[in-house]
Amino acid sequence: CHKNRKADGTPYNIYRDGLKIYTTINSTMQRYAEQAVQKQLAEVIQPQMDDQYRRTKQLFFETTRAEREQIMARAVRYSDRYREMRHAGFSERDIEAAFDKPCSMKVFTYKGERDTLMTPRDSIRHHKRIMRAAFLALDPRTGFVKAYVGGPNFRYFKYDMAKQGKRQIGSTIKPFIYTFAIDHLGLSPCTPVPNLPVTIETANGTAWSPKEAGKVPQEGELHPLSWGLALSRNNYSAWIMKQAKEPAAVADFIHNMGIRSYIDPVPALCLGTSESNVFEVVSAFSTFANQGVHTDAIFVTRIEDRQGNVIASFIPPSQDAVSERTAYTMLSMLQGVVKGGTAGRLKWQFGFDDVEIGGKTGTSNKNRDAWFVGVAPRLVAGAWVGGEDQAVHLVARGEGSVVALPIVGEFLKSVYDNGTLGVSRIDKFVRPASMPRYDCGWVKEAEEEQKLREALEAEGEVLFPQEQEPTEDELFFD
Repeated sequence: CHKNRKADGTPYNIYRDGLKIYTTINSTMQRYAEQAVQKQLAEVIQPQMDDQYRRTKQLFFETTRAEREQIMARAVRYSDRYREMRHAGFSERDIEAAFDKPCSMKVFTYKGERDTLMTPRDSIRHHKRIMRAAFLALDPRTGFVKAYVGGPNFRYFKYDMAKQGKRQIGSTIKPFIYTFAIDHLGLSPCTPVPNLPVTIETANGTAWSPKEAGKVPQEGELHPLSWGLALSRNNYSAWIMKQAKEPAAVADFIHNMGIRSYIDPVPALCLGTSESNVFEVVSAFSTFANQGVHTDAIFVTRIEDRQGNVIASFIPPSQDAVSERTAYTMLSMLQGVVKGGTAGRLKWQFGFDDVEIGGKTGTSNKNRDAWFVGVAPRLVAGAWVGGEDQAVHLVARGEGSVVALPIVGEFLKSVYDNGTLGVSRIDKFVRPASMPRYDCGWVKEAEEEQKLREALEAEGEVLFPQEQEPTEDELFFD
């Protein structure tokens, strides 16, 4: 509307001029996406958060009193009530008093709106406790966005966490680190790597050595590179960074794969210290399913006026990111994450044993952000789960494999079961000619370990319990 004018020279009014806007969104997939987000938030995630709040009487974790007061003060200033009272000429003192006076109002819950009597300040605290999620699904061949969920409820939560908001992406960055290893370092999924802590000398002369999330054995035994990705071992990603030597080269490589947000060129980038969003991450993962070609994600294909004249048409730009062989190699490794790694839940909970599908989990420090991206031949889907404020998060069982993966799993199951959406359980990834088959021999062992982990999870235990709370240098783990 800013770039085009009507025949009489006046600007278009997007609401009144009868424009026809053709979107890529599939209404059925959109419904499935919204249902999957709602189901996981309402039945699993929010009950966990409410139970945690009742037990701990604490909403904002790892914060000082001053930081908590700042969070609330900022929320008050951004509220509609505050803006309306300021516009009406009320003083700050009057506004503060009004926010502490109980009044009738409606508040959001995942069981529906609730009429209640509470202070506006308490209503802000109530809505801060509501967990959020964002979701995106696209066709990797065209870049067409098929389903898009920016948040749980637009009336109450207007901020779009699918494209506007950015959070640390944790281990969802690791497939790009491994792709760099294959494409630039000449490694393969079966390259043996010693399972040992890794120390890297940084540019400023300090040493950086990431730790694992829990007490996992690191006794120098050799495991294939693909094993490290499947179990999301930090030391394997750090080992690749040590071989790469140039963090800036790795950052540039990841940008070319589709993540446009700034990536700090430091060794720790291999654990997901950078911030991005579902829109970028899913778009970048689609490069693997599109034979190494990255196609930008788009929502709108064309716009016509009321007479049917095309005002604008949109074709997503694309570029070669990696070779077909490299892309297919990474697809095989991502399938290993589902077969015997951290995304095993996708297989046993949603019945995807007979489906060609890969994926990657991600969890930032202290469960602040949970991620999962699933990669199928004709559909790539990803979800983020977290709080409006990073200080609001699940203390336990908030990993990407537990809270974000089921959203993608539920969505994909609905799509597969429908059978009329151009996505089928028999879809296969395009295998390049003369492509070797990598059988690194670890999947069966990992499947057994994952089954044990899942059994213990079901009983409320952890396979490798942490001996102590992770420190700041133990960032970003699954």
